[in-house]
Amino acid sequence: MKGKHTNKEIMEQGAAWSQVLELERELPDTQGPVVFFGAGVALGASETLIWGVREILGRPAYAISSQDVFLNQQIIPSLGAGLFVSISRTGEVTDNILAAKAIKSAVKDTKMITVIGEHAGGLGPVCDEVVELGILEESIATTKTISSMILATQVMMHNTASKDCKKTLGKLPGLLEKAMPKYKDTIDQVAKEEFDQIVVLGTGPLLGMAQVGALAMLEMSVEPVFPYQTLVYLHGPRVNISAHRTLIIGFVSSKGKAEELKALEEMRSNGATVIAIGDDLGDIPHMLTIDLASGLSDVDRAVLYLPFTQLLGVERSLHRGYNPDAPPNLPKVF
Repeated sequence: MKGKHTNKEIMEQGAAWSQVLELERELPDTQGPVVFFGAGVALGASETLIWGVREILGRPAYAISSQDVFLNQQIIPSLGAGLFVSISRTGEVTDNILAAKAIKSAVKDTKMITVIGEHAGGLGPVCDEVVELGILEESIATTKTISSMILATQVMMHNTASKDCKKTLGKLPGLLEKAMPKYKDTIDQVAKEEFDQIVVLGTGPLLGMAQVGALAMLEMSVEPVFPYQTLVYLHGPRVNISAHRTLIIGFVSSKGKAEELKALEEMRSNGATVIAIGDDLGDIPHMLTIDLASGLSDVDRAVLYLPFTQLLGVERSLHRGYNPDAPPNLPKVF
């Protein structure tokens, strides 16, 4: 059956998160900025995780693609990093291994840790520490591994800050279980509609989640899917709305909710179909809304948004005649 692996792995995320929440490790004891590096969805994950470092640990943090690291090795010392963190589905990606080797060659007095979703390969020996989650996937687009790697890194941040993550992050598996029926009901309303483009929007830590979600959808459904910062989309990119049938998915933050909802309403009035997902949204006329009712911060609940785009990607893929388990021209994504 088409999509059986991908759909199964999406539905297994709650159990994977429960496993990850038992992680007792901390981040290495370092000073200075934390720099995350990765490729594809891992780079989007990094864009979210830097917000966790800033808010939970009170340290500067930055994200950079693995490709830019090894292609521009001269900039590595200027990053001033006390800790480098690699996010990777497996440890076999050439780009990540080249980036890690470039870092080790350029700076001798920094720590490097890698968070691996499945099993560490060639990347492991290059790093000082390896966090191997052992969460396996057969599908091409990564679903439960990427969300689990994000959550595992957040758990380590909380452990490092001596915070009880069970009181916050520990709520996520139960919240996901409650959110899934809402996700499916909303997806049923749009999965078979004809759209020329899908846009996933987010601000702060949710921009990274928009990037991860958009790429997963694109890989599965083989259609134009674009991530943007919510308010940035109101500038040049909005020109496409009136000319092309557009589905907007807004990952709404708590800190920017008023401005983001105002922006989404403006996009709706321009002709877009709009879905808003967030906390305490209430009933918004002419807009599909999903209230997560999490009570968590934007950083802590970030992974809760991803299963919506993953499930929508599966349904859009099937509707368009593709197999989400095996998108065309795409080997397994790492």
